[in-house]
Amino acid sequence: MKYLIFMLLFSCTSMKKSTDDHLVAGKCENEFQKTALSPGENIWQNVVESTTTTASYLVTGLGYSTDVVVTYAGGTIVTLAVCSPVLLLEGAAYGQGSSNMQISAECVGSVGSKVYKGLDTNLGKQAHKDTHKWRCPDIDHIAQGLLRVSSCYRKSGDDVSAEKQLATIRESKLFKQCLSNSMLKKISESK
Repeated sequence: MKYLIFMLLFSCTSMKKSTDDHLVAGKCENEFQKTALSPGENIWQNVVESTTTTASYLVTGLGYSTDVVVTYAGGTIVTLAVCSPVLLLEGAAYGQGSSNMQISAECVGSVGSKVYKGLDTNLGKQAHKDTHKWRCPDIDHIAQGLLRVSSCYRKSGDDVSAEKQLATIRESKLFKQCLSNSMLKKISESK
């Protein structure tokens, strides 16, 4: 129960999606209101968006943590395994009175740098890229409303406003990145 309350409070702080820069004002502007979400749907949508955004950042953080562990712990283990004979020989020679042998330092530096570069996994970057849609707001209903506005203009004979409305949808970076594939297809097929 306390998690539900936390998610509701967190969702109340979510950024609201603005349609001011996408809606072509005029006589068909009221068509947009017909696709508005109910208060319950709006709260649910905010909870889902907050949860999926949090999950995206969690997965991304785990990816970066794995990168660190694999790169440094794995690199250290491989370096020590490869250079351990040299370290043992130098330690034995140093124990015999020879103090100018620095082969182990060169081995550790050379092998270590190559191993670290070879183990660069980039899991964090990949996780962030792969979970991009998780961080997107659900804006299909906004695009649907804007398509209704365009259709209204088209039906009333105002093709210029209809095309202008479609252009604002098609050129929006937010819509290109966050709309569902079915809505993107619907927009591309709209005339």
